[in-house]
Amino acid sequence: MLFEAHSIDEPRPKNSPRFGEFFYLHAKFFYFFTITSRFITQNALLLTKLI
Repeated sequence: MLFEAHSIDEPRPKNSPRFGEFFYLHAKFFYFFTITSRFITQNALLLTKLI
Protein backbone atom coordinates (compact mmCIF):
# COMPACT_ATOMS: atom_id res chain seq x y z
CA MET A 1 0.00 0.00 0.00
CA LEU A 2 2.79 2.42 0.90
CA PHE A 3 4.87 1.30 -2.09
CA GLU A 4 1.95 1.97 -4.47
CA ALA A 5 1.81 5.60 -3.31
CA HIS A 6 5.46 6.07 -4.35
CA SER A 7 5.04 4.61 -7.84
CA ILE A 8 7.01 6.27 -10.66
CA ASP A 9 4.11 6.17 -13.15
CA GLU A 10 1.94 8.65 -11.23
CA PRO A 11 3.04 12.23 -10.43
CA ARG A 12 3.63 13.28 -6.81
CA PRO A 13 0.79 15.87 -6.39
CA LYS A 14 -1.74 13.20 -7.41
CA ASN A 15 -0.55 10.90 -4.60
CA SER A 16 -0.35 13.45 -1.76
CA PRO A 17 -4.14 13.69 -1.12
CA ARG A 18 -4.45 9.89 -1.00
CA PHE A 19 -1.54 9.66 1.46
CA GLY A 20 -3.08 12.40 3.61
CA GLU A 21 -6.45 10.65 3.49
CA PHE A 22 -4.81 7.40 4.64
CA PHE A 23 -3.20 9.18 7.58
CA TYR A 24 -6.50 10.93 8.43
CA LEU A 25 -8.41 7.63 8.46
CA HIS A 26 -5.67 5.98 10.52
CA ALA A 27 -5.75 8.82 13.07
CA LYS A 28 -9.56 8.65 13.27
CA PHE A 29 -9.40 4.88 13.84
CA PHE A 30 -6.74 5.33 16.54
CA TYR A 31 -8.88 8.01 18.26
CA PHE A 32 -11.93 5.73 18.17
CA PHE A 33 -9.87 2.81 19.49
CA THR A 34 -8.54 4.86 22.43
CA ILE A 35 -12.07 6.00 23.36
CA THR A 36 -13.46 2.45 23.20
CA SER A 37 -10.54 1.01 25.20
CA ARG A 38 -10.98 3.68 27.88
CA PHE A 39 -14.73 2.99 28.01
CA ILE A 40 -14.10 -0.77 28.35
CA THR A 41 -11.57 -0.22 31.16
CA GLN A 42 -13.99 2.06 33.03
CA ASN A 43 -16.77 -0.53 32.71
CA ALA A 44 -14.42 -3.27 33.92
CA LEU A 45 -13.52 -1.18 36.99
CA LEU A 46 -17.22 -0.57 37.71
CA LEU A 47 -17.98 -4.29 37.38
CA THR A 48 -15.13 -5.21 39.74
CA LYS A 49 -16.40 -2.65 42.27
CA LEU A 50 -19.93 -4.11 42.07
CA ILE A 51 -18.59 -7.65 42.57
